[in-house]
Amino acid sequence: MQFDVYKNSNSDTSEEFPYLLDIQADVLSRLATRIIVPLTPSAKIKKIITVINPTIQIEDKSLVALFDELSSYPKSSLIDKVSNVSMDHDEIMKAIDFTIQGY
Repeated sequence: MQFDVYKNSNSDTSEEFPYLLDIQADVLSRLATRIIVPLTPSAKIKKIITVINPTIQIEDKSLVALFDELSSYPKSSLIDKVSNVSMDHDEIMKAIDFTIQGY
């Protein structure tokens, strides 16, 4: 579902990006992939651009959403849901708009 957060099950990337935020509209749920935004601890980011890197709280951790790393991900690999961050809708939509439209 849109705005669900999953643990990253990919051992190659899970240390840098421990969580993945699903931002794809639910109307596209039949597709085999989902559009995700990786989440990473702020300590791993040298320069945060707040408009495209909003901070999201997951399991008592502050994580940075990397909209500049937006990607497609196999739906079948999104298994371990840990949260839903729909309460951050406005910040997420601002980041999407700025990433895609530049404003």
